[in-house]
Amino acid sequence: MKSGKLPVFFCVSVLAVALAVPSLGQQNLDPRIIAYPQMVLYNGKVLTADDDFTIVEALAIRDGKFLARGTTSDILPLAGPKTRRIDLQGKTVVPGFIESHMHGWQGQTLRRGLAAIVFTTLEQGLEQLRKEVVEQPAGKYLPFVSFRNTISLKVTRWDLDKVAPNNPLALSFSTYEFNLNSLALKTLLDYLGTDDFPGVVKDAQTGEPNGQVRGLASGVYGYQVLPWPDDLQELKPRQLESLRRVSRNGVTMRIGRAPGVAISIVRDLWIEGKLPLRVRVTHEFLRDNPEPEKFLKRLGNLTGLGDDWLKIIGTIVQQPDGGSAAGAILTSRPKLRLGPKDNFGPYGQNRWEEYSNARESIQLAARYGWKIASVHSYGDQSTLLLLKAYQEAARERGGILPGGPWVIDHNYVGTEETIALMKKLNVIPSVLAWWRLGGGMYVGTPIGREDWGTELPEGQGGFTPQMGSAMIYMYGADRLSDDWSLGRAFIDAGLRPVAETAGPPLQSIEAVITRKDDEGRVWAPQEKVNRQEALWMKTRWVAYISSDEDKLGSIEDGKLADLVVLDGDYLTVPEEEIGDLSVVMTVVGGKVMYEGNR
Repeated sequence: MKSGKLPVFFCVSVLAVALAVPSLGQQNLDPRIIAYPQMVLYNGKVLTADDDFTIVEALAIRDGKFLARGTTSDILPLAGPKTRRIDLQGKTVVPGFIESHMHGWQGQTLRRGLAAIVFTTLEQGLEQLRKEVVEQPAGKYLPFVSFRNTISLKVTRWDLDKVAPNNPLALSFSTYEFNLNSLALKTLLDYLGTDDFPGVVKDAQTGEPNGQVRGLASGVYGYQVLPWPDDLQELKPRQLESLRRVSRNGVTMRIGRAPGVAISIVRDLWIEGKLPLRVRVTHEFLRDNPEPEKFLKRLGNLTGLGDDWLKIIGTIVQQPDGGSAAGAILTSRPKLRLGPKDNFGPYGQNRWEEYSNARESIQLAARYGWKIASVHSYGDQSTLLLLKAYQEAARERGGILPGGPWVIDHNYVGTEETIALMKKLNVIPSVLAWWRLGGGMYVGTPIGREDWGTELPEGQGGFTPQMGSAMIYMYGADRLSDDWSLGRAFIDAGLRPVAETAGPPLQSIEAVITRKDDEGRVWAPQEKVNRQEALWMKTRWVAYISSDEDKLGSIEDGKLADLVVLDGDYLTVPEEEIGDLSVVMTVVGGKVMYEGNR
């Protein structure tokens, strides 16, 4: 082509493209219609849980993210021929609920297996074991759970050898207490290469290991010596159903500590694209570990490794105190009364006395860039132990802890000192309402006779007093209405507490709003939070734990489309009925993971 003139057809083509493409022609074409949304929800009350707690009528979802929010007349016209249109008919939409402390991972502990053994007497417990062992092939590893009491804790390897001479057998009472028979003990001692190891208990008269394993030795046994499951495939369907069950309650992400076995199971579901919700894992490799630096060097820093569906968010160290009903909460103020068989004294249990390297583990974790989260702490003294160790770790790094906000779970007791340190170190308190646990009220949850030593009522299966009643007995109602399970105090101090529970999210939200138990008693009414704050405690604020606040926790344009549709109006239903609201739809990443009757 010798002349400078362009062919007519070329000029026409350029003009057509310029008119069709906003960047070449007009600039006022709405960018939201580049592609139609996959889903539009309208005629509802959408509580976005953003910083301003904006309330809108409708929203649109495209490519797994929130595309737009606004009025029905603004959003509905965005729908295309294949867009799913959902008429909410006035129902409430909230961001997906995020659980901050979840157990229930399949393979979370390899020690739980065949049956739960109750030692009312030594002879009775051994006979129960004998019946369970008799059908098992020789050489098979036999794990059992046993309720913790003064009888079961004294069982020796020689006692267990009487019922299982041909099988390695382990009784576990908690995450840090095992009683092993001789074959199981041999596997541990062979691994350690010595019987002179912290936590290997020896007979007072002979000096021989008696099969009781505590502290760091129990960590080695529980995490390194116990056999890996023969087939993880058997556990995957159970894990999938467990995740689907919490999805039906509106959970779109769960956060929790887990060992390698559990992580492997969830990882397989992730690879297969079967996860019905997002998972954030605190890896337990550092917990109860006598050689923390060796493992940190081998693993490197995995904090933040993963994607929007499955991610490792940090690690965990030894918990500094024990359980509540047993009287093991480590507090600065003594109990009003000891329980009938309280082995922990007036101030509770300091578990770090059994773990001389607990503080060192925290400092090493920070030094290698790991975040610490999911650490159990009920009492104010145990929380103070953690916070001071966190402070020392931060000091080495110029006052800043790595990996985003660190987290302490449960937080039954708070003080001005612990609140101030949390604020200074940017620590998030995950708060469990002491009067509520799981799907029901804590006051109505039974505890074992191993903690109280009472007679077994007929048909109670080894359980008797109510846990809430036990707490009131030990600590007194006045104190439980003073500085327990704080809410308002944390918020007023500028912290972002999160609401923790093992049960349906709406029940934990109701608990922090009403602070009322089944009997109508209100605990620490001055710590009540409002509905807006309570929703943040289960959505937006929880996202900070996993450093997902820019992607999750609120309904905002560009964030991942996780939401829950409720069958009533969260803002107007009576406070005492919030926990009774039903979830009619759970959406994760724009995909409907659960849909009930609408």
